[in-house]
Amino acid sequence: MSVVSGKSMVAFAASLVMAAGGLTVASSPAFAAEKDEKPQKVSVLFAFDGRAAFMTAVNGSQRTYDFVMPLTCTSATECEEVMWFTDRPARDSDSMSFENFAGLWDVKGSNSFASDPPNIAIVTQNDESRDAIIADMRNPRVATTTEGQKYFTARVRTETKNATTQIAKSDSALARHAKNTTNTPIPNNLGPTSIFIDTCPSYFDSTRLERLRLCTRLPTYNTPT
Repeated sequence: MSVVSGKSMVAFAASLVMAAGGLTVASSPAFAAEKDEKPQKVSVLFAFDGRAAFMTAVNGSQRTYDFVMPLTCTSATECEEVMWFTDRPARDSDSMSFENFAGLWDVKGSNSFASDPPNIAIVTQNDESRDAIIADMRNPRVATTTEGQKYFTARVRTETKNATTQIAKSDSALARHAKNTTNTPIPNNLGPTSIFIDTCPSYFDSTRLERLRLCTRLPTYNTPT
């Protein structure tokens, strides 16, 4: 499978996240917010990687970028997935489609990914070094070109130096990545990239974890063509 790269990909990134003409943006499962019934708090970590990724600065928005990652697919419906796993005491793990992962941001409420975007670590490999960018993730989607290439897209906002230092000193699953951040300018072409998404325990309770298990087994959601 050929992947768009270089300057053409960088120029394409901004228009891609806008879901312009020629793109079909996957719809997401409709998740309803759950009522709290003294649920057990659970910490969940999501992770995925790609052979390439691109970040394009958003004009007029400080520290804000459009993130684009081409997905590796063996067919129109079979693509790489997002891994998720929990910390003690509710040890669990599985994988889910990128479409269903993006659907987690469609949950409404004051304590949700939409209202309180999760922290992420964007980890890149450069020769023998690994660098990390600490940010938060907003409005993720899966877009498909007219040629059938799928892309994961999101709006990310990098953390300040002070916020990154606080994460590095915390017990967050992203702490070790926050200690490997770089002060160099963020390149448009990140190369091979891994993404780690951390959630606050107050978001994923035992009720939502059960919905996450269900979401793992849901079919991929696509808009009709």
